[in-house]
Amino acid sequence: MGMQTILDSAFKNAKTIRISKSSKIILISDLHKGDNSYANDFSHNMHIYEHALNQYYENNYTYIELGDGVELWENYSFEPIYKAYQSTFDLKKKFYDQQRLHLIWGNHDMIFRDPKAVEKILYKVYKPKNIRQKEALYDLQYHESILLEIENCEKNIFLLHGHQADWFNYRFWKMSRFFVRYFWRPIQKGFGVKDPTSPAKNYKTLVRVEENLAQWILKKR
Repeated sequence: MGMQTILDSAFKNAKTIRISKSSKIILISDLHKGDNSYANDFSHNMHIYEHALNQYYENNYTYIELGDGVELWENYSFEPIYKAYQSTFDLKKKFYDQQRLHLIWGNHDMIFRDPKAVEKILYKVYKPKNIRQKEALYDLQYHESILLEIENCEKNIFLLHGHQADWFNYRFWKMSRFFVRYFWRPIQKGFGVKDPTSPAKNYKTLVRVEENLAQWILKKR
């Protein structure tokens, strides 16, 4: 399956959300919440993030997370991440409880594309007290992509993480995860070396991904 076909599939299967021109939406991507160790960049921005999210919640924004909300390549499981940043997850749950939360999975949290994996993780951190709580919480869904249909507007807004335009990170994400987890994370912690598989940290990869996305956008008008 080529990159153009992968992007076509993501567009075809996107979750549709209808909005108006007065809708208030915040888009956040690539938080990479980790275990609060030295190698985790999010720890330096946690307080800014929490302050912003509180403001957006109070002002009735809808929160859309565009992938890689948590770092599950460098970290083996979700529980240490939750313990490190429980307050931020509790904030997101407030949006969820008001049906103002939509989530996209990226390459670093691609396990969330499996609903059973999401339910298993949720059960470990939010054990329901009754059936009603379980049904309310465990319908949490991650999507590959989202299409914002704007009321009385000819154009829509297509949202996705973007790793679909990076064939290696999409098709061989488990190999990339192994490489980052067992090789680059120790080097990063010891010497401050950044992960070269990431488009955000590798200029050549960034340009290639941007070009692939640009070609698809022009082709699809």
